[in-house]
Amino acid sequence: MATKVRGVEELKRNCRHLPAASKAVLREARVAGAEVIAERVRQLAPVDSGVLHDSIKVVVAGETVSVIIDREDYPGGVPYFAYVEYGTSRMDARPYFRPAFDQSKAAAEAVIVALAGAGLATVATSALSVRVREK
Repeated sequence: MATKVRGVEELKRNCRHLPAASKAVLREARVAGAEVIAERVRQLAPVDSGVLHDSIKVVVAGETVSVIIDREDYPGGVPYFAYVEYGTSRMDARPYFRPAFDQSKAAAEAVIVALAGAGLATVATSALSVRVREK
């Protein structure tokens, strides 16, 4: 009895999409991890007017995912974010960004690993589905 594998062309076609699908999964996982950090930064940021709190964003630029203080959202920007974090000659430091990162990086890593693992498994499973039939 001979065994014939059908779907080899489909498998080849599906495998061509693996790099793009994998990149998308990994980007989504990194964004989710960055959101964990951003949320903690927002929790620790001192709130006066709320401008600093509201300017904490997750941005994606190419392959890079970052948590930033988006100064473009407000007229005149939020130039004092560094003054609050590091202090000045007239104001004590009230660190929020670095402590938030330190406190949330393990949780962010766990989210990234979990989402990346599940997502890549799904991508690989769908790409590698091949039908085996006996002839």
